Formats: sequence, C-alpha cells, structure tokens
Amino acid sequence: MFHPIGYDQQSRTYLARFSGTLTDQDMAASDVAARECLALHGPTAGLLDFSHVETCALTSAKTVSRGSQPQIMVGQKRAIVANAAVYGMMRMFHAYQPQDSVAPMILRTLPEAYDALGLVACNFHPVALDH
Repeated sequence: MFHPIGYDQQSRTYLARFSGTLTDQDMAASDVAARECLALHGPTAGLLDFSHVETCALTSAKTVSRGSQPQIMVGQKRAIVANAAVYGMMRMFHAYQPQDSVAPMILRTLPEAYDALGLVACNFHPVALDH
C-alpha cells in the first residue's frame, strides 16, 4: 500500500511510505505523487520507506522496466529503506538505473537513510495532491 506523500520544507525532501503488499499500482501511484511534488516544490531529495512492506508482488520485469526509466527528481539524492521483503527488488532497480541518474542508496533502516541524506529533525507534512 502506498501512503500519502509527505514533504519537509527545511530539508527539501519528500517522503514516500509503503506497507503491506507492494504492487505495481503502488509504485505507479508513487510516481504520480513524486511528479506532482516536483511540480509544487521543484526538484527535491527523496526518501522511500519500504520498511513496513510485508510481501512484494512486483515482477522482475516491471522492476527492470522501472529501473530503466529516467529519474523523476533529476540530479537529486534518493534513499530507499528496504527490508528483507523488498531488498532484492530494490537492488535490481538500482542495477538498472540510467548512467546519467544519481544512483539511489539502498539502506536497511530509516536512521541510516536519514544519515545518508544528511537529515536531522525532519517535519514531514502530508502534501495535498490532485490524484
């Protein structure tokens, strides 16, 4: 399940959270939300939190296809928090990133992601999006 996107103005970082079963529809909804956040706030760093995902219904083919697409927030850092249920898929996503994009950091915990992005005390607020 994809949860509403959050945004922290001070760090210029958006937060996308997922839980339960991760599906292609969840990833598509995340892309739409990231593009709308981009339109509202310009390019921002991204924090994608998959730590509460229990099962992954993404196919390898879809993951490769998604990984091959251009970065939405061009030139911005991305940290992906991946638990055991999605770690392999996120590594596959990373492997297929275009050479000209900023490679996402695949991490195991939210504190590691905060450190990697240089975040201290973020105050993520829900972003009202059109979708």
